[in-house]
Amino acid sequence: RDPVDLTIDAIYFKSTLWSPREWEILLQMPDLASYFRPGDDGLAARGNTDHFGHLSPELHTRVEGTLAQIRSELNCGHLPQHLAARARVFAMLVQLAEWRAAKMFTTRPARGAAIAEVLNFCNENFHRDLSNRQLAELMHFSEPHFREVFTREVGTTPGAYLRHLRLQHAQKLLENKSLPIADIARLSGFGDSTQLGRAFRKAFGTSPLSHRKKVNPSF
Repeated sequence: RDPVDLTIDAIYFKSTLWSPREWEILLQMPDLASYFRPGDDGLAARGNTDHFGHLSPELHTRVEGTLAQIRSELNCGHLPQHLAARARVFAMLVQLAEWRAAKMFTTRPARGAAIAEVLNFCNENFHRDLSNRQLAELMHFSEPHFREVFTREVGTTPGAYLRHLRLQHAQKLLENKSLPIADIARLSGFGDSTQLGRAFRKAFGTSPLSHRKKVNPSF
């Protein structure tokens, strides 16, 4: 399944899974504590307060990989693997809280599959020249209404979301020392290297070339 399709409805566990000290650490994180209630054996969204977390494709892939490891370890049936799975669950919750605090993802009410469809389309087509009109048609909305709903649900405008995806992809491609900046701009959905450079400097305070030299010291 595509990373954007990854949905965690709930994580269930016994309250004895962690020590009192470990529980204290978890409950000190507001974004986690709000999902726990005394006596509940689990971490779950609550009725009309149900929320989805919107992660970038890269972060989705990391979470999906962690869940796959947890499933494998729990299915193994051996104590060492069960202890490893326990540690992974704890680490994953801490990681999600840290990403939330760093604004690397946003949580918004989950109000249907329409927004998920648009996000999936953006994740698969960010390299194309997409317009609000095209995205609005996916939800059968007018452009103004689509922009309003998207911004409320996702926490950012459609244009800003696409720019975020494009910049993340550009960062990844810059790790390839042999790929020209102009090609990276085109593959990432920017019209040319000038547009990429302008967006990159605004977002990260440095140029694509300087970033490439930083991640490839031998460049």
